[in-house]
Amino acid sequence: MELTLSVSSLKGSRGNTRYEERRVIRSREELLDAVQQDHVCGVFRNNRRSIDGFLEADVLMLDCDNEQSEETADWITLEQAAKIFSEFNFALVPSRSHLKKKGKKTARPRWHIYFSISRLKNAEAYAALKRRIQEAYPFFDPGALDAARMIFGSDPADAIWHEGGTNVDEVFVSEEAENTVREPAGRRWEGEEDLAEEDAIPSG
Repeated sequence: MELTLSVSSLKGSRGNTRYEERRVIRSREELLDAVQQDHVCGVFRNNRRSIDGFLEADVLMLDCDNEQSEETADWITLEQAAKIFSEFNFALVPSRSHLKKKGKKTARPRWHIYFSISRLKNAEAYAALKRRIQEAYPFFDPGALDAARMIFGSDPADAIWHEGGTNVDEVFVSEEAENTVREPAGRRWEGEEDLAEEDAIPSG
């Protein structure tokens, strides 16, 4: 599994659009090093993050803040997410607000999942693929589905690197790429009874 990230020299800079360093991530250790800095998935024209400047991506990030409910039993942990998406190639990383109070929200699991995908070179198709996955799994943040979403740097103690054998786009096909979607049998999110238990986006 390879995940291409564009990494900034800054950390916690919401307004920054420049991501100069391109890294091809091939291991948990390389990922843990890269996510310490602000970063974005994919490659952008002139290393400047913008929807119009999107060139290509082989990785898709979705964000879970567990704000869909105030009931702790409804929250999805990293370990539960790893089970839900076990057939896919992905990496799971705690966000900088993981298990911390955020605004008026209590501390809870907050994490990012980086799905490996076949290389996409169209920003609309890329964003549409994100939407299809979020529609099936609505615990993902619906406000973080654009093609130029930045991820704040953090200092996670660990990450989950999982190669399940299938890229997520092999199952969830964006409408822009194909007019149908094949969902994994038994995987559509409906509460998953079997489980026991950020920024303005420049357009140019």
